[in-house]
Amino acid sequence: MDYRPEPNFYFDGGDLFYVELSIISFRNYILLVEKSFDEQKKNLSEKYAEHYKNLDNSDLFLHTTTSELLEIEQEFIQRFRKSIVIQIFSYLESELKSICNTHSDSTKSIYTVNDLKGNSDLDKVKKYLTKSMKIEVGKFDLWPFINNLRILRNKIVHENSTIQINDGDLKAIKTFSNNKFLLESENPNSEFYNIVFNNQDFLDECLNKIESFIQEIMKDYRPFY
Repeated sequence: MDYRPEPNFYFDGGDLFYVELSIISFRNYILLVEKSFDEQKKNLSEKYAEHYKNLDNSDLFLHTTTSELLEIEQEFIQRFRKSIVIQIFSYLESELKSICNTHSDSTKSIYTVNDLKGNSDLDKVKKYLTKSMKIEVGKFDLWPFINNLRILRNKIVHENSTIQINDGDLKAIKTFSNNKFLLESENPNSEFYNIVFNNQDFLDECLNKIESFIQEIMKDYRPFY
């Protein structure tokens, strides 16, 4: 039997466990904050109902309570969910770049993921995984979701959670938004849509698919001897 040296780079159970722990932490954080929002809305609604029995609709308390409910629903919850989408995608990028950089160091590669050209960090990671680790992530079933999530994150960060009607990514975002989030326009002649995260389940979907995507990369990799 020919001797085969120990590979310079490989994944083990500890890597998969670390990813699982990170995703669990995200889930717990989201659950904690969303539960707090629900409790605040419930408390305000109960106070509103109690005062409404005895006071007319012009009462200052009723107007104030209504404003507070709208603020939670339209401002606080939206800001939180947008920040979570950003954090989740940042976590994905960080993990993928870490995989590429660790592989580069371990195998003494003459280049790193940062040396590659690409339209985004995700594009550079895709090139490194394909070229150096022989993992064709572009063929993964989850790749379209991951790439659409990148586009969505960019709209939140760079365009204040809007997308122009003449944006080349609008068709993809409209398809991606189905049962995930809303695209709302202020009037029929609006030049842009507002991205509204009305579905908490979308955050959980993002976590599930990002976890599966990273795990698939780890399981698909075969070290070179």
